Amino acid sequence: MKAKITVILITLGTFGAWIYAHSYKLPPAPMVELVATPASEYARHEVRPGTQKTQELQETEDSLYRCAHTICTRLMQRNAECFNVVDEETVETLKAYEEPRLCVLISALNQLQEDGDLSDIYDDDESTLAKYDAIKAKYYKLVLNR
Repeated sequence: MKAKITVILITLGTFGAWIYAHSYKLPPAPMVELVATPASEYARHEVRPGTQKTQELQETEDSLYRCAHTICTRLMQRNAECFNVVDEETVETLKAYEEPRLCVLISALNQLQEDGDLSDIYDDDESTLAKYDAIKAKYYKLVLNR
């Protein structure tokens, strides 16, 4: 009887070892290196606050935003079908948010400009389009020359 129990235990042990050896094992978890990210990487601009260049860049960006937002808002109110050439995600963002990001506004206006001349579909007495073009050129010059 003792021999039978020993044979059964050895068989169960061998079977258990075989199952363990052939079972699916997850690979070891990857090692993640945590690196502290400086706050300046999350800032809008990496220029030190208080400098003249930062103030000029901020003022130019604000002016560009106001012009782009005015143009997009008026076009959406007056002539919404002109946005058929703009990708759906950008149009949905413009409709969903009262104050979308500057990059969304510029993207929409660039897509409209590629399809045709913006002055053909947008006219106003305040010459907002001319201001937009001038401020956009100044903004890109400031950003690229930092």
